[in-house]
Amino acid sequence: MAIDVYWGSGSPYSWRVLLALEHKGLEYRSHLLSLAMQEHKTPQMMAMTPRGRVPVLKDGDYVVFESLAVMYYLDRKYPAKPLFGDSPEEGAVIMRVCCEFQAYIEPHVMRITRALLNRIGAARSGYIGVMVPIVALVISAAFESFAWHVLTLVGIVVSVAGNVVVLREKRS
Repeated sequence: MAIDVYWGSGSPYSWRVLLALEHKGLEYRSHLLSLAMQEHKTPQMMAMTPRGRVPVLKDGDYVVFESLAVMYYLDRKYPAKPLFGDSPEEGAVIMRVCCEFQAYIEPHVMRITRALLNRIGAARSGYIGVMVPIVALVISAAFESFAWHVLTLVGIVVSVAGNVVVLREKRS
């Protein structure tokens, strides 16, 4: 059965899942959704995820959403090249750090990011949707030193380059 992944280019949570799929070397069908066109809120998507958010992974008849849940599923279903460590102890540490980051650090990083971007006028230039995840991850990287952030930043650079090209084409 084929794996389908539904994602948005401005979503670092989507990049997290795409990087996990690539790390594991799994074949998948990519469904890039336009968040600006609300494609993640269509009836088809809402049937898979009641929150209408990305990423969503469909593996055969099974559907899972929320990036950490998707990664956990992939790790359990396809154990080669583990994402969450080689031992229960490593897995526990990785999961603890993920939970701590989301509970205690991420909300503050997002607030700082939005304040910085508003201060430099990114909202007026139309780039805030592209820049929030970039700046947030750069700030986040200062708090954590896992290799995932390096991979995520590489993914961001590639995605930002694509977004900037698209934005420039739209303005031309």
